[in-house]
Amino acid sequence: MTLYRDISNLITLAPGEIAYTQWSYVDGLDHGPQYVSASFKGEPGNNGTATTIQTSAIVFNVQTVAYNTYTSLIRNDGATPFIMNVNLGNFE
Repeated sequence: MTLYRDISNLITLAPGEIAYTQWSYVDGLDHGPQYVSASFKGEPGNNGTATTIQTSAIVFNVQTVAYNTYTSLIRNDGATPFIMNVNLGNFE
């Protein structure tokens, strides 16, 4: 498994808000199941409940180059806002 930790910009996610994340592989290969989670940042009190509610795979071709694009939705299920970026992984 490959795990990319703490990627993307830092965002503040308010209670009930959903963060949309998208990433691509340009090699045209299937990269299998994708793992996505919130990575909490900032002060020690920066905590809460983040739930990955969806991951999707989209494959398309542009001028003979195949792109495998993956998306995810992460929701703040807690009562307070928190600061996060994401961890991404695959099972190759």
